[in-house]
Amino acid sequence: MDVEDQECGICTGNLAELGGAIELPCQCKVPYCQHCWDRTLATSVNKLGQPRCPSCRVVIRVDYDAVAGRLVFSRVAEATVRFATNWLDTVDAILNGHGVSRIDEGRKFVARDQSGRLIKLWILFTYNETWQAVKDTGFWPFLDARRERVGVSVEAWEAGLLVKDRLDKELSRSSEPCEDQFPVSVIYPRHTDKLLKDPGEDNAFPLTLTFKEYTITIDNTNNTAIPKLDDTFCITDDGKVIVREGDAGLVGRWKDHTSGVTLHPGDWIIDVNDVTNDAKRILEELGRKNVLKIRLQQKGSIFNVDVHLSDDEFRQRLHAQTKSRMQGLLQQYGAKVAAKRPDETLALMCVCGGTLEQLCLRERVYRLVEPQGEHGVMEYRGHKLT
Repeated sequence: MDVEDQECGICTGNLAELGGAIELPCQCKVPYCQHCWDRTLATSVNKLGQPRCPSCRVVIRVDYDAVAGRLVFSRVAEATVRFATNWLDTVDAILNGHGVSRIDEGRKFVARDQSGRLIKLWILFTYNETWQAVKDTGFWPFLDARRERVGVSVEAWEAGLLVKDRLDKELSRSSEPCEDQFPVSVIYPRHTDKLLKDPGEDNAFPLTLTFKEYTITIDNTNNTAIPKLDDTFCITDDGKVIVREGDAGLVGRWKDHTSGVTLHPGDWIIDVNDVTNDAKRILEELGRKNVLKIRLQQKGSIFNVDVHLSDDEFRQRLHAQTKSRMQGLLQQYGAKVAAKRPDETLALMCVCGGTLEQLCLRERVYRLVEPQGEHGVMEYRGHKLT
């Protein structure tokens, strides 16, 4: 089929008339128009808590490029595990390749079943506890109260609980942790030799492992497309090398061409070619014409997202990335309002470049109802709202 005759894989509209096919972050060959792609990702977020490709189902990372004024889509670090008698060996090999282990489940990687639901393989729960939450009751009494809520016996709790301070040093019950040791990591159980439940019993395969901390390899030997270091990275006050926010398109040129995973705004570069704990040396290593093995930690959560919650990390990240663009558009709009004629109507512009409609509250609610206005009910994640 000629390029001029290509159709969108969802709406079957002529792609040439719809602005062309979007550049997919995954390996799929199905062409999509911008409108259908955006709508499909939004539906995926509402139903599964993750934006996923409608064809191959891989999770898609969404960022806003303030320079280009558009959304940028990229792959996240994932691995698929299919059922076999040695599937656990496969999982361990994948984890080892990214520099993590079973005990890091829930913190540095998560597992999902074939439908996209989160499952727990070895770790029942893991989280960071803050000083503010425990300073009144004491840390260990606070944890004992949690034990009672989750219904774990005292013997199993004492044998299986793992607690580490912010420097990754294991803590003992013999003393209360000090304020400067927080946030404290709480992990249960600490022993990962047995599965909490065999995923094969629930027909969960293939499993998908999604990583927050992982390794990518970038061949920089002859690549003149890699941006300047100062345009991509910065050093924080606490000595970390962080990928700069703002130009997501520029950052995306740092790409592992085998996995398709790129750097993302806000990523923390932990080490490069085994160079670690030295920001200046890490930057020097990133600037070499060499094969770069980069271990990094993604900013934000790898769990489900809910863009309708104001404190959701996914929503906050996109809001921060669009803030400068929004301020610029508001300034332009204010200047036009000051100079407009009495009979002139001005349009508000969206950060995507489109025109915003100015709707009253009743009309906004009407637009959200599916089917529109027929029953006066809006459905969201299985909940019906009148």
